[in-house]
Amino acid sequence: MYIRCDCQLKSTRCMQYAYYWNEFPFEILNKDIIKSGKHKMYQRHPMTFDIETSKIPKDNEGHYEAFMYVWQVCIEGNVVFGRRWEELQEFMERVVNAYKLTEGERVVVYVHNLSFEFQFIQDYFNFVDVFAMASRSILTAKTAHLEFRCSYKLSNMSLAKFIENTPNTLHYKGIDDLDYDTVRTPDTELTEIEYGYCFNDVKGLYECVMELLKEDNIATIPLTSTGYVRRDCRKAMAKNRYNRQNFLRSKLTLEQYLLLRDCFRGGNTASNRYLTNLIMKIVGSYDLSSSYPFQMIAREYPMGKWDYGIMRNLDMLKEYNKKYCTMARYSFKNIRLKHDKPVPYIPLSKCLQISDDKEVYNGRIMNAGMLTIALTNIDLDIINEQYEYDRIGVKDFYYSRKGMLPKELRDTIMYYFEKKSKLKGDEEHYYEYMKSKNKLNSIYGMTVTNILNTEIEYKDGVYTEKKMTHEEMQEALDKYYKNHRSFLNYSWGVFVTAYARRELEDGLNIAGLDSIYCDTDSVKFVGNHDKDFEIYNERLNRECLEKGVINYAEVNGKRYYMGIFDKENGYDEFITLGAKKYAYSQNGHLGITVSGLSKKKGAKELERKGGLRRFQKNEVFYDSGRTIAQYNSAEVHDITVDGCTFSTASNLAIVDTTYTLGITDTMLDIILKSQGEYDYGKE
Repeated sequence: MYIRCDCQLKSTRCMQYAYYWNEFPFEILNKDIIKSGKHKMYQRHPMTFDIETSKIPKDNEGHYEAFMYVWQVCIEGNVVFGRRWEELQEFMERVVNAYKLTEGERVVVYVHNLSFEFQFIQDYFNFVDVFAMASRSILTAKTAHLEFRCSYKLSNMSLAKFIENTPNTLHYKGIDDLDYDTVRTPDTELTEIEYGYCFNDVKGLYECVMELLKEDNIATIPLTSTGYVRRDCRKAMAKNRYNRQNFLRSKLTLEQYLLLRDCFRGGNTASNRYLTNLIMKIVGSYDLSSSYPFQMIAREYPMGKWDYGIMRNLDMLKEYNKKYCTMARYSFKNIRLKHDKPVPYIPLSKCLQISDDKEVYNGRIMNAGMLTIALTNIDLDIINEQYEYDRIGVKDFYYSRKGMLPKELRDTIMYYFEKKSKLKGDEEHYYEYMKSKNKLNSIYGMTVTNILNTEIEYKDGVYTEKKMTHEEMQEALDKYYKNHRSFLNYSWGVFVTAYARRELEDGLNIAGLDSIYCDTDSVKFVGNHDKDFEIYNERLNRECLEKGVINYAEVNGKRYYMGIFDKENGYDEFITLGAKKYAYSQNGHLGITVSGLSKKKGAKELERKGGLRRFQKNEVFYDSGRTIAQYNSAEVHDITVDGCTFSTASNLAIVDTTYTLGITDTMLDIILKSQGEYDYGKE
């Protein structure tokens, strides 16, 4: 059948031929097996697969169930459609037979967001091996001859962006061509445009995968986007034998690894309690340029084994924390935030123990009679700046000599930074730019891969988190260090984020009480602090020069720096309600950033409501773009919808829901109390 789809240009419609499943000429399929090692044997060309679903009410309490009404496959460039699960089962069986697959041989099937489709197909195929990264987060799912893989985790992009950013793709993801609120069944006649939407999803994805396979084959292509970076860095590190030797010398004991894991935390995201819930005018913003990559090329990290130390007094503690990279469990008595520090640093979630008399602001500790927390020396320095306390106790103290990360790793980081800088703003090479940017940002991520990842077992629709015993954790750790493909020290990643938080704290200190909001690598504030940020950047670049660290790439006579605070476009007005919740006006346009709320839809609704003054507690956004996932488990059974009877089973209904701006009473009390004491910024 011929269908009408988007091709080459988004505005261009063309006619493309597609097959109904039982009309497909299976005889055109040719077996071409690629072998990788002893156990991996794959058909050279993969397939792509997608489904479209409808949902109907399950009861009168807001619960829904969903069902598939059309499926589509792209195989060797041919698009095939079917409308029922039984048809898909038979089609896949015919594909396996046409390829004459024997034991151990599989054809790979890419699905963009496999976690969604798997909820529907799990009851229709006999899966022998399911790898879940977390509960209901599926990376691969294998039958005897099919291996479903998640292309979303491979690309780390939406399908629309994946297609847009990949060269030589002709079929774009359709926009607004399919009304998801319309209930369709396998008997519903689809329009040319609706078929075209489905056609482009699998054909566009197929073109993306085939482009990636120009540099890989189906046996060597990574499962995730980070896999590309890991491979590049591993090759670079292998050039120097000393790196392997140092890796083994730096082997962590289980106790040390668990302590490091307790020390690890991500970026700092918080608001100034004195200026929260107020509309501030003329707000500036600075952003740290490539913060994590910069920390990796410019800072010193644990470079040997960790030794145990007993701290006899505070002077000894200060000396060790200055001379070495350290980690320990610290206990603080009567700890309290200084009044001139507007953004608390200690997260409640990282406290190992804490007294009931704690005061918490937006998930961060204002004060507590007692708390215990695992810290690096960098984090301890920040706490000493921000807090006062009566007594400090130190337990499980370890120290390691400092050193720069291996030159081969730093060179790889700079290679991708230079490549990204050269391609910045070059529309003709946007794909290459995005690849370089993603690789640069991924290098840090692989340093904090959890060696003792909790295993998720899947069986008969049930996900079970398998807790490791002490012996199993030790075994997994030993296995990691024995593996010749392992090359990264987990402690490096822990210190990367600590250094980044240190530099963000420097930015907050520049703005002082004028700071309004921070998030990982950005600071927003009132007043003019341009000169202070300028001085900071000059000092940082000078320090890099003195250390012999080149923290810039030069392109056409212009230098692009890492690690400095770059000035961003500011805001005419700005308001925040805490972490991941702010709205602003900029050049006459409203913007909104709220976790769980669509930026585009949220801004439009806020504007309809009357602007920033409606950005307040308990404000409800009805057209939020927010959805909830309703999982339904069921055996294969028949249902009848609009007179059409067909089979269905387990499913997943994506349901639109409202979003209500929230702020706890405790947090609001702290804000009002703080603003009563310090009258900053009130109109």
